[in-house]
Amino acid sequence: AVVSTQSSGSSGINAEYGYGGVTSLQMCKQGNEHYYITARTSTESRSQTDKIHLRMKLIGERGSTITGILDNEGRNDFRRGEDDTFVVPGMKFVGKIRCIELYAEGSDKWKFDYVEVHCDDYRAAYTFHNNRNMWISNDSREGEDVYKLC
Repeated sequence: AVVSTQSSGSSGINAEYGYGGVTSLQMCKQGNEHYYITARTSTESRSQTDKIHLRMKLIGERGSTITGILDNEGRNDFRRGEDDTFVVPGMKFVGKIRCIELYAEGSDKWKFDYVEVHCDDYRAAYTFHNNRNMWISNDSREGEDVYKLC
């Protein structure tokens, strides 16, 4: 999985510019932790998408860290009823995860059943269920653009 990360402090962004704008974008490393994020897309009609740009903030007992866009390059992610696992390296260790925040960007909506997170230091997974039955979207008519689960 190719997932960029975003650094706190300075912008943390390295960009290469070419004709027509940015040709390559790489976010800076935040730490040494690898997080494994599994998202189960709902089986409800139209819940799937490959056009949402989903980022996640992990909030733990030692602070927070935010992923880049969750995307398994070359794969159609977020298909109805399927699990997608994203390996996110270079993240800050936040301790035991208390909450997550999902951020929707892109041009579609997505509905999930649950998101599960674990890291190398804590093998136990933290599971966050979509108990409110919410849709995630950057269009407020379709769903929430930021959804916090604790």
